[in-house]
Amino acid sequence: MLVKLRKIVLLLTVLAELIPSVVFAQQLPESAKIKHYFCIKLVNGTEGQEVRYGILTIGLSGNKTVQFLTLDEWMKQFTGRKESKANPDRVDYMREYKISFKTIKNLWKLKFSEYPWGKKHEEHIPGWAAKPFSPSPAQMQILREYGIKKFITDPIYGDNLFRLLQDMQNPEWVQNYINAQ
Repeated sequence: MLVKLRKIVLLLTVLAELIPSVVFAQQLPESAKIKHYFCIKLVNGTEGQEVRYGILTIGLSGNKTVQFLTLDEWMKQFTGRKESKANPDRVDYMREYKISFKTIKNLWKLKFSEYPWGKKHEEHIPGWAAKPFSPSPAQMQILREYGIKKFITDPIYGDNLFRLLQDMQNPEWVQNYINAQ
């Protein structure tokens, strides 16, 4: 009798663990599986396009697409002032991650040794890259920590973007990047 009672208790215990997962399991809608992230790309563009800003979408099959935005539009979404797929809760990421606008504007320095579109009578603005239009191999190694896989134009997005922007505000990190030859 005691053995039968133990078997019943064991069976009830197993069922108690299985039933909630079977009864309450729900399939996520397909749209919930699609992810959207803020991203930047360090590019060779026309004047004022040394950095491109956008929303990177990772689809159901894992394919990545980028919808490019103007800096102004990107900043409105990044700061939660405008509706965004990458920021549905309208978080001010500048405030949350303590990122200054100057840091956003200095992203070009990662790729260029000086501002590539210098204007007449403009002061020399040094960048951080070892070469005129690209980082050194050692600098590329640093950028790989932020999601750049093979090419300097690979998108930096999600948590990697937030970490990069925070690190760029650290003078020690900047000096290490500049010195990476």
